[in-house]
Amino acid sequence: MPTVSAVRLRLDDICRLLCNGNSDLSHLDLTGYGIGDDGAKALGSVIQLQSTLISLSLGYNLISPAGAVPLIESVNNIVHSIDLRCNSIGDEGAFALSKLFMKENKIQHLAIQNNYIGPSGVTVLVSSLGDNATLQSLDLGTNNIGDEGALQLALKTNNSLKVLNLWSNDLTEAGIQVISYGLKENFSVEVLNLGSNSVGDAGAASLAEALEQNSSLRSLHVTNALIREDGAKDLARALIHNRSLTVLDIMHNLIGYKGAEGFCW
Repeated sequence: MPTVSAVRLRLDDICRLLCNGNSDLSHLDLTGYGIGDDGAKALGSVIQLQSTLISLSLGYNLISPAGAVPLIESVNNIVHSIDLRCNSIGDEGAFALSKLFMKENKIQHLAIQNNYIGPSGVTVLVSSLGDNATLQSLDLGTNNIGDEGALQLALKTNNSLKVLNLWSNDLTEAGIQVISYGLKENFSVEVLNLGSNSVGDAGAASLAEALEQNSSLRSLHVTNALIREDGAKDLARALIHNRSLTVLDIMHNLIGYKGAEGFCW
């Protein structure tokens, strides 16, 4: 099936093409096209007519809640992948996404990093994912969910999610402890990115405890996370008991020689 690229066509050309019922369209990638809210609204009015569109990529497009909400409301139950990274959909956009997940849908991948989403937005969004059996990848990197939002991401109720990105989300040791607790009971998440948060030694200790019980996690990223010698030692000890983790990214921390020595068995 064909992919429409904005490199070749103007937005009005694309909308005209969609209005004409291009039933073979499967992927629409307008990343970095700067369509803004008016463009998002125009697209929303036509993409709902598409019966084969499974992937929608609209990152870096200056879309605010005014354009995001009508666009999201137009997404039908055929779409598998939505990429809205690096816009400013905010909590209102997250609320609209939550309504989308409450309906019948087939969404497997959702990328909404760097979108000014806060605790209230992620609370409503995650509550709509409780029994969701399709979503496999959720990218929430570089938002502002904080520890309050982390309470909603305890990972205990969802069994389909495999990739979770929480890079740079104002999480402290308290939020990391909540997520770690959820990891003890979650057996679906394989990739977890907690980099550029304030994990600290206490958060590292909580993650280490979770790693001793979790058997699904394959890749854990805690770069630039204020982890020092004690936290590194706890993580190293956990790996003695964990046989599933294959990648532990602990770059740009201050673990020192003794912290690094713990990984040398």
